[in-house]
Amino acid sequence: MVDTAYGLKLSANYNDETFKFYVSGAYGTFYWDRIGKFAVPFVFLDIGANQGLYAIGAAKNPLCVASYAFEPVPHTFDFLKANIALNGVTDRCIPVMKAVGERHGVAEIALKEGHSGVATLAGSNLLKAVAQTRASVAMIDGRDLEKLIEPVDRPILVKIDVEGYESVVIDQLLKTSIAGRIAEAFLEINEDWVDVDGIKNRLRGAGLAHFMKVGAGRQYDLLATREPV
Repeated sequence: MVDTAYGLKLSANYNDETFKFYVSGAYGTFYWDRIGKFAVPFVFLDIGANQGLYAIGAAKNPLCVASYAFEPVPHTFDFLKANIALNGVTDRCIPVMKAVGERHGVAEIALKEGHSGVATLAGSNLLKAVAQTRASVAMIDGRDLEKLIEPVDRPILVKIDVEGYESVVIDQLLKTSIAGRIAEAFLEINEDWVDVDGIKNRLRGAGLAHFMKVGAGRQYDLLATREPV
């Protein structure tokens, strides 16, 4: 068991770069603080949860009624489940070993040894073409996802980190009956992989019309909200 800069306890995974980022606090505190201080009861969706930093962080907020952690890679999912238990949030942090994508079925994901955080389903990501390690993972679409989410009367916070597959995930979310409950979305953006203007237009169309860029350069995080931050 390893203590982290975020105050979480994690199952040791020293061969993985994402684990090291968790331990050192390399992801910063902007979103960690935001979900930890969200001031009304909410549901959290972590799509691309990896080993659980944000899904667990949300679940530790007493006002979080349910935190759903979607992680399709079995090895990474094992660490996610262990970390949920280590941090005492098994009552409201629900791990789901599935990707969210354009169909119900099986998909091929590209992996990189020693860096679980760069696993991708996106053809726009160079890793998809050159990866020597691949795995078949279970995938659900938006219709499947909406059947999982309870309760039905709370605002939803969504975090998406899927290495270039963000547009597909957003399209699926916005087709669901729960789209109107999404209060905000937090996305990792790499402009080499995604059309950021297209993503913003989709989000604006769903009422998420206010944007905050967190970070600099072509790779950064993007917060989309219904009201100005």
